[in-house]
Formats: sequence, C-alpha cells, structure tokens
Amino acid sequence: MKHLKYLLLIIYFLNSTIAFSCGALNGKGIECDLISEKHNINNLLKDDKIFFYFRNKEVYQVYLATESTPLKLVEINLGLYNLSSDYMTWNNNQYLLNRKNFELKIIYNKEYYFSCILLGRPLDNISKHFRAKINK
Repeated sequence: MKHLKYLLLIIYFLNSTIAFSCGALNGKGIECDLISEKHNINNLLKDDKIFFYFRNKEVYQVYLATESTPLKLVEINLGLYNLSSDYMTWNNNQYLLNRKNFELKIIYNKEYYFSCILLGRPLDNISKHFRAKINK
C-alpha cells in the first residue's frame, strides 16, 4: 500500500511538470490572487484577483471593463511567453511566473506578487468569477 502511495505521488508530479510545457499550455490559464501591496496596473486590476489564459504560445489577460456600459469582459494580448526550467515570462519580462511555486511577480514601477493556480478551462472560470459583478 505504501508503494502505491509513492507511485501515485510520482505520477502526479510528473504530470504537473509535463502539463506546464509549452504545447500543453494551449487552452489553459492561471488565476492569481494578490499577496502583496494593493495596486492598480493600467486600471486592469479592479480587485485582488487577475486572470490569464494561453493560446498559440501567447498570453491573454481577461478583466472586467467597469468603465463601459453595460459591463463587459475584455481580453488583451500580452504577447508571446518564454519558458525556462524555472520561470515563464511574458511582456518583455514584466511578468515572471515561478513554475515551481506558481508565484507571479509583476514589475510595474514596483514589484507585486500573486499566488496562482493552474486552470484547465480558464474562460469558464473567468466568466464565473466576473458573472456576480456583472449581475450587480
């Protein structure tokens, strides 16, 4: 029984590493919660949570455009991402995601830190998160 437990742990860690390879990221995303000082980057952060998804080796950020009537979700293309064994970067290294602990550092005048989780169906999760705000 003990061997089975270790085997399952090994399989889990191998799959989580493989799932974060370049081609396997297509169609996935990340949900990130602010863990440092409150801020507002280009008016894209309206709360303490930000979302990104990956398509064709590019990173897209989705946010709620609160200045429009009616409220709507907007996506912006942040360009191609680069992968190394430890980090994923995009937007001229302004965004740095640690692949081991899923901590995102955003460099915008200061350094801001987020704790992220990997999303298998990011657009569903993103729309679900913002649906409550849109319905208000």
